[in-house]
Amino acid sequence: MSLFYRLNGFKLLKQTYTSFKRFNSINTITLPDFKNQVLKPKFYKHLFFKMDSDISFKDTEPFLKQIYKNIPKLYTDLYSKNLIKINEEENNNGFKISQMIRNLPIAKPLNDYYTNLLLPNGLINKNKKITYLELLLLRHSLIQFKETYRVYNKAFGLIEHLLLKISIEMNSKDALAIESFEVLMNEAKNKQLNYENNELVLKNAQTNFKKLLHEDKHLTTIKYIGDLNFQLRKYDEALKNYNDYLQQLVPLINEKPPPLYKSILTMTKYKHMNPLLKQFHNLDIAKTYNNIAKIYLSNNQILDCECFLKQSLINNENNMSLKLVTYYLLGLIYSTFDPSLAKQCFQIVAVEGFRESFKHLGNLEMNYFGDMITAEQWFQLGIELEDTNCYMGMFDLRMKLKQFSQSMGIMNKLNDISKEKPEFKPVLEQFIMIRSDKLDEMNKEMAFLQRNESQNDAMNERWGI
Repeated sequence: MSLFYRLNGFKLLKQTYTSFKRFNSINTITLPDFKNQVLKPKFYKHLFFKMDSDISFKDTEPFLKQIYKNIPKLYTDLYSKNLIKINEEENNNGFKISQMIRNLPIAKPLNDYYTNLLLPNGLINKNKKITYLELLLLRHSLIQFKETYRVYNKAFGLIEHLLLKISIEMNSKDALAIESFEVLMNEAKNKQLNYENNELVLKNAQTNFKKLLHEDKHLTTIKYIGDLNFQLRKYDEALKNYNDYLQQLVPLINEKPPPLYKSILTMTKYKHMNPLLKQFHNLDIAKTYNNIAKIYLSNNQILDCECFLKQSLINNENNMSLKLVTYYLLGLIYSTFDPSLAKQCFQIVAVEGFRESFKHLGNLEMNYFGDMITAEQWFQLGIELEDTNCYMGMFDLRMKLKQFSQSMGIMNKLNDISKEKPEFKPVLEQFIMIRSDKLDEMNKEMAFLQRNESQNDAMNERWGI
């Protein structure tokens, strides 16, 4: 995928994405044609293959299509039960998908509300058994597409929630843990849940978490507790949760079948872990290693941080957004003692349009490798994405090249940004304080140039030129 498309955010894709329309009655909605919504099917097919799924994306696409087509049916049902209340202003502005997301009823194991409503024909497809794992894989692929191509389909955002709901009704503890964790994480981030019954949803998530941890001994729940402690900056507790989780899970992942004679003697048949489930576990392990690395980085334990970041990359084959963050963190570490390795890491994430990498690449080229032309190109890419750090880097570059008029233009632009964005003003003040010598040099040179121009203008006027 070219960098040009990455930096332009796939504008062509965005133009085709979902817009909801309302009929004369507010209890009905209509959706665009499904075939125009599944963009780049090769992405989904490739991800299903890499996740070692026995079921292809083509096998699950009919269920995705069925859920999509039944969203209006779900909306009508929610409206008939007074779970969706829309005022006249919202009605005139058109349907908002957030109304449905925050009013979805709580799903319960072994219930069938969502399954009957959205998949009335069940999960039977060409004699291939579709389990909750395939539904979670479908959800994972929707999330990965959204994060990789930076586009958001409102209907598919809702389907992410609905796939969890259906999986919970299939008695999936993994899906129940994911949903409960996301509710608790939003609460930990001090984000408003936006549910009509916030307290009920939060209490239900807490109850589910306790049951999964104490009664069901669900391993992934231990990791999620670590994630919550990590978010709350309780790093010692988070490390304890992560170590407990890894000590129990890693041996299961790496377990090998016993010798044949032992199986014969014990009359037991060795059961392999489901390959798809193993891939999900590897992704969770990669996220865990990544968070552990961040904890060590916060304590300035560089070598330990590097070790866990590398472990994260080893376990992560199918989460591009996490992989980019990992390479970015490695780039930051290598910047302190190996600029060549840092450059390689930042280039990997820059190709994928990771904006934060441009300022580092520009500074490395300018200050270490001495390639001003390449440095200018990286800074310019960041400026096009409105990264103020790249404006600052470009200022330093212009001053190194003694291009004082361009430096003045950049400072004027930074002042304009601080007026538009008050939160940027303290950053600009610190920038001015650190570069006071350069700014004094720039002002003196500009004043000298202005005096020369004034003298030349006076001379030209005297001689009638």
